[in-house]
Amino acid sequence: MNEQKGTILITGASGRIGYPLAKRLAESFTVVGFDRRAPSHPPPSAECLYVDVTSDESLRRGLQAIRELHGNRIVSVIHLAAYYDFSGAPSPLYDEITVRGTERLLRMLQDFEVEQFIFSSTDLVFAPSAPGQRINEDSPLVPKWPYPESKVKTEQVIHAERGKIPAVILRIARVYNDLCDSIPLAQQIQRINEHDITAYLFPGEVSAGRQAFVHNDDVLDSIMLAVARRKELPPEVTLLIGEPESPSYGELQQAFGRLIHGVAWKTYALPKIAAKVGAWAQEKLPPNRSPFIKPWMIDLATDNFELDITRAHTILSWEPKHSLRNTLPKMIPALKADPLAWYRENEIKPPLWLRKLAPAGDPTKEIEPHELMRLGEQVRNTITAPAPKPVSEPPMNMGEPKADGNGSMNMSMSVPEEHNDEVHAKELQLEQIRVQQRRLDQAYQREVAAQKEEDARARELMESDLPGHIQMMKMEQENRQLALELPRMLLQREAQIYQELQSAQVVASAKTPETGKMMGQMVAMARWSQIPLLVLGLWLIVSPFSLGYHSVALIWSDIISGVLVTALAVIAFRTKRVWAVRANTFVGL
Repeated sequence: MNEQKGTILITGASGRIGYPLAKRLAESFTVVGFDRRAPSHPPPSAECLYVDVTSDESLRRGLQAIRELHGNRIVSVIHLAAYYDFSGAPSPLYDEITVRGTERLLRMLQDFEVEQFIFSSTDLVFAPSAPGQRINEDSPLVPKWPYPESKVKTEQVIHAERGKIPAVILRIARVYNDLCDSIPLAQQIQRINEHDITAYLFPGEVSAGRQAFVHNDDVLDSIMLAVARRKELPPEVTLLIGEPESPSYGELQQAFGRLIHGVAWKTYALPKIAAKVGAWAQEKLPPNRSPFIKPWMIDLATDNFELDITRAHTILSWEPKHSLRNTLPKMIPALKADPLAWYRENEIKPPLWLRKLAPAGDPTKEIEPHELMRLGEQVRNTITAPAPKPVSEPPMNMGEPKADGNGSMNMSMSVPEEHNDEVHAKELQLEQIRVQQRRLDQAYQREVAAQKEEDARARELMESDLPGHIQMMKMEQENRQLALELPRMLLQREAQIYQELQSAQVVASAKTPETGKMMGQMVAMARWSQIPLLVLGLWLIVSPFSLGYHSVALIWSDIISGVLVTALAVIAFRTKRVWAVRANTFVGL
């Protein structure tokens, strides 16, 4: 693309898709972003305007601003703004924002030369398919809850109101990235990570519930291709954007169980009526945090969505470069490296026990207005700097048995210093970054608060001084970009360090004899010492009868002790188990 003067309008420009999309498109186009309120994180690569698509006056003013600043021609309108929530309840906002907001936008765009209108819909508009059967763009539309219902209505509005504007409808699967950033996936990870009771239950057969996903980068690629090929596309086209492989709920459970806890995760099928009762009870009880699973979700849990993306490949030459299965191992190291930062990134309230593990900070130290810039420099240095060198502990080597001052043999069972240096360095580096994450969180909260204070002034300038409005939005964009991106950069670095730490621990353990293994070797060397214990055990068993004990308690004490000593001596002799030796010591005491 080499159209430096072309203008692209993105609604919802500060969202998960809009923010990085604006950055990529700004390399070739002038990008204007519309947001319902002054965004906490306006893309620094876009001219962000304070526009509410539910208001005729606000939308008209926003489009007039584009005409005044950039003329009457718009290369592409990428419409991402929509209402969404997981309550499952009907809301007038679905109609006001998603449906009528789109209708209002299309009608006002008729006065512009618009080369393309792209709308982000969802694959949830379709009826679920049978396992093994794939959904394509012509499959029946049977939306089951208000969010996809609003998308179906909006698609109908686009068909009726687009006029001569070419339209592309992208029915997008559930979006994720390397840090997760997918509400359903993040909630599933959280339940397994915390061993929540609901992590072991599923309302139906766990091999069902296949859901389609797509990586955020692949979604961006599809939109970029749609913009690049806008003159080659049909006047109105609908495309499915998702991965052809849809893992079942059970497969995801197994993968997360292994990645988080290193075990095969057991998930039990639960009747749907019982699951609904449990979800209802969770909603009604006053929990520490609101439960994610709602009763209405139970009926949809086993719905099957497997996509046929042939049309997107044929028309756009698009196909996903990522897969959820291959990305799952990238999500979990970030969670393991810094759970608090991962929870915050995925907008999950951490449990109390996890919050107590946060590195201690200085609550009296305030965040200065421009401290984020300094923190940004520190973060970049942290990411590029080598691991710090830990203070070495005294060398403790595993060597040959040596005689002590009394002439007895003494074996040191400690680790060579050189095998632990890298492990200590990685642990220290992780701890330092966790402290930085807490500091960045404070800076983030300050930036959000500052933005709220500026909302009223930004609204006023939008009405009276358009250049001043744009200038005001740009003044703090760099700060807010840092507040959004620095924690993600750090979390990705933490995940990398955590993986390096695991590798270092494997190397160290391979070079270091385990204490239990060494004890087993010592027991094996002294296994013949168990024979006297066998004799002792047998003597304890027969002594009450040989010596004519008169106390019943003493008789049973010797018999039980003798049986235990004999059994443990046999186990230690035959299996070299260290615990048997320790247990015999306890019996003797």
